[in-house]
Amino acid sequence: MVLGYTGNNDGAGDQVFSVVRPAGAVPCADSYNDDLNAAGNADYILTTDSHPAGAFSFTTSYQPPEPGGYLVCTWTENAQTVLAGPVTTTFTARGPQAMLAVSLPVAPTHDRTFTIQYTTQTDQNLDLSSIIKPAGATSCAANYSLELDQDGNAATTLTSSQNVCGGPATSTSTATEPAGSYLICSWIQGPDGSEVDAATTTPVTIPAPPPKPQQPKLHITHASLSHKHGATIKGTTAPALAGRVEVYVACGKASTSTAPRIADGRFNAHLKLPRTCRRAMHATVGVVWPGSATFRRQVLTKALRVTA
Repeated sequence: MVLGYTGNNDGAGDQVFSVVRPAGAVPCADSYNDDLNAAGNADYILTTDSHPAGAFSFTTSYQPPEPGGYLVCTWTENAQTVLAGPVTTTFTARGPQAMLAVSLPVAPTHDRTFTIQYTTQTDQNLDLSSIIKPAGATSCAANYSLELDQDGNAATTLTSSQNVCGGPATSTSTATEPAGSYLICSWIQGPDGSEVDAATTTPVTIPAPPPKPQQPKLHITHASLSHKHGATIKGTTAPALAGRVEVYVACGKASTSTAPRIADGRFNAHLKLPRTCRRAMHATVGVVWPGSATFRRQVLTKALRVTA
């Protein structure tokens, strides 16, 4: 920040003394030396310059080390005689203005690379840092350095710091994790040290893969084909299989079918033969499970002799 001074000197050699310190320490003393004795190292000296007689105007610059209130004390002196002052000036320094949001554009999948998107807006050059770690052990630390000290290798993915300024702007990083619950810890820090200007914790759940469908274990335990009595087909399935199977008899391109319900791992079907089987000596019987989220599709066929 820039501080401006204007005034008038009565004679040559008059000096302007000015110091700044955090507000609330001690008020401005009657003279520059008294002030230094009262405030000690709390003072930062802005100027002790001499100016010629008459009107003067000049500026000095100062970078407040922390957000908060500050006090400026100014005197005009000549040979430690106070000619004017103390002039008391106060100001408040705000911290960097930063906005941070973290999102996942696409839902993550276990053991596949997914994208983490950061939306930032800052009024100066700052640093964005982010990690992803298993949830439940520890929460996100107050800043990036403390997080590394706290969890060390528990952080599964470390996203190197990147500079952010202006905006709103978006940037991305990627991670690949197994199924589980995670925390994405993100901080915007700066301009010096570990000062945190914005931080957010983003919970992420990566679902476990669905179980592979099981075999329905279709098995024909009995099958008979008769021109007179039709077809009787019995069989078994996996014990947990529930629903209906399709049972059919085919001669050539013609077929008849039915859908008996499975009960306690068994099915039983009776159906007429297709008309094309009237003179046929052989026919094909089949059992079909169409497939589900739990049991995969299975087709079981068997060629049988047709009796009278």
